[in-house]
Amino acid sequence: MEFLTLCCAELGMSSLFQQILPVGGPNPGLTGIMVITTSHITIHTFTKQERAFCDVFSCVEFEGYKVMDLVHSLFHPKDTRQQIVPRMDLQLVRS
Repeated sequence: MEFLTLCCAELGMSSLFQQILPVGGPNPGLTGIMVITTSHITIHTFTKQERAFCDVFSCVEFEGYKVMDLVHSLFHPKDTRQQIVPRMDLQLVRS
């Protein structure tokens, strides 16, 4: 899935592997996951509802606007919502 590859490159992250899975049932679409060295990038699409949900999770900071710019350039959505959830300070975990 082009979104995963471009998102990883745009954010300057390194990919370990990616998997694209078709999803059937009442909400058909695709689910894509890219495992990156700092965590993961995912996308879940729902073709009947014409919706997609993207997630970039990383233990290093990145510029969220780059993800939104990519979403707009690839998918041309009518509406978008962005939620940024800061990761906890990893220094606290190492103590």
